[in-house]
Amino acid sequence: METPTVNELGTVQATQLQWLVDRAEITDLVLDFARCVDDRDMIKYAENFTEDGELVLHAIHLKGRDQILSIPGFPPEWAAHHLIGNILIDIDGDVAHTRTYVVATHVFDPATPSDTAQAGGWYLQDLRRTPDGWRFTRAEVRTVWETEKPLFPQPELS
Repeated sequence: METPTVNELGTVQATQLQWLVDRAEITDLVLDFARCVDDRDMIKYAENFTEDGELVLHAIHLKGRDQILSIPGFPPEWAAHHLIGNILIDIDGDVAHTRTYVVATHVFDPATPSDTAQAGGWYLQDLRRTPDGWRFTRAEVRTVWETEKPLFPQPELS
């Protein structure tokens, strides 16, 4: 086995460093995906996508930043709290894919913070490196379980 040259070692180290930087930037983007919902920062939420990015939320399929910005917000009294972890990242050059575990809690009335609903599942996201950094080309929220009370209760009909 030949000993790598100094130049080859530098190339390997630069490649490893780029991989670590990419993982850190992608992790921050995935975390911001949840933070934006919790903070109701929908402008930043949409900016985390490419111009033609897609968002799949259950039966809702939105394409492009303008459609993503059109998502109806939660009622003002609601609060959301998303816990995410186990971010699996697969990077292949200028594209990447993630699978992230998520548990979402919605509080419907701040006067009764025990009035909540929860659901768990995954964020499945495709990303592309852009001049502005990593951005989502597609993000899907896939629910695996939820509490008896739904995250999005339907209004009562009178």
